[in-house]
Amino acid sequence: MMAEEKLGKNYPKMSFGSGDPNDIPDLIIAVNQPEKHGSGLDAYVSYNVVTKTTRTAFDAAEYSVRRRYQDFLWLHTRLTENFPLVIIPPLPEKQVLKRLDRFTPEFIHLRQLALEKFLVRVAKHEKLTNCDELKTFLTAKAWELTSAKKQTSGLINKVGGRIEQVKNYASSIKIKNRNMDFVLMHDYVVNLSEKLTQIDRISQRISKDQSDLMDQQSEYAPVFLNWANSEHRLADSLTALSKCVDKNNKALKELVESRDEKFGENLHEYVLFTESIKTTLRKRDRIQVQHDQLVEQVARKTENKRRMLENPNAVTISTLFAKDTETNKQTRIEKVDYRIDELNKQVDASGEKMRDADDTVKAEYDKWNETKRSDLKATFIDFADRNIVYFQKCLKAWQDALSVLQECDPKSAKS
Repeated sequence: MMAEEKLGKNYPKMSFGSGDPNDIPDLIIAVNQPEKHGSGLDAYVSYNVVTKTTRTAFDAAEYSVRRRYQDFLWLHTRLTENFPLVIIPPLPEKQVLKRLDRFTPEFIHLRQLALEKFLVRVAKHEKLTNCDELKTFLTAKAWELTSAKKQTSGLINKVGGRIEQVKNYASSIKIKNRNMDFVLMHDYVVNLSEKLTQIDRISQRISKDQSDLMDQQSEYAPVFLNWANSEHRLADSLTALSKCVDKNNKALKELVESRDEKFGENLHEYVLFTESIKTTLRKRDRIQVQHDQLVEQVARKTENKRRMLENPNAVTISTLFAKDTETNKQTRIEKVDYRIDELNKQVDASGEKMRDADDTVKAEYDKWNETKRSDLKATFIDFADRNIVYFQKCLKAWQDALSVLQECDPKSAKS
């Protein structure tokens, strides 16, 4: 069992709901109780996933199962495969913060929060919340989940390969007449990712500097106390300074931890979200390319028919060694007509598929954008509040110390 004193804290959770107290979800998910298993290269951490539900599709009202990161990855992969045009909530990366080892309590706590946030977002998504894979993940016993994963054992590599193919395919083509809405979407998420990445990088540098500052400031307190023991006339003043520095350090520690958990991780999640959106846009572009290719085929066939009608005596590869009778010419024209009709049917179907894809992606993007604005607003307000609290604590500590220093009269004290 990991250090529960560190990992078992009741940290405040970010709200994903509407804020309405009457908006009680029928599927509540929590991730807690991380445990380390094995050692060396075989070591991994599992998490307790608790589900409470009133849905009739579930056989019980509450479930508690243990899951490791690879299980979460399986769920994410299945969602990506089954809902290609949905903006799938991102999983946390294997390494959250470069300065933290993956088995430290701090890292595991951040991973736990990120995994819970992933499940909460999936559960709140109207298309993902009722999928069989989510239910299996939340309710299946260990052997049942293993069996389900074996049925799709090659899927992770397969989907990873498909995503890479989509990336390469989309980057190697130029789409004609791309809807400006999707151009603007792509440009926005690229710019957003750059801005958030810069802020996250700066935030991590500040956290590292402040962590170093805490280490150095922590040396103040014992020095002041030792000094107080040897110089009684200054004892009260030195003790007050020792307490002041200690209070400042504790306040700074709270600020650094909250910046990692509440600020940096929230921003980084949206960096990962932008990658999900770019993947979704590439899939949408691929559908348009397939439609455009069919339209071009119809245009080529129609042009070929026009040439055949205008110049019936033209020699082609198909007629070079054939007896070119009027019947054969008419047959060729009929074949072209038939092929054009078939292609037009495919164009109609692909056009409808493209319009459906456009509508789906736009709806997904609009919902994501609304949630993003709400989340980032809450993140920035929380960031400001925590900085205010930090400086208020520091100010109070120095005011208390100053009060003692001003009241202290070293001349009246006995040596």
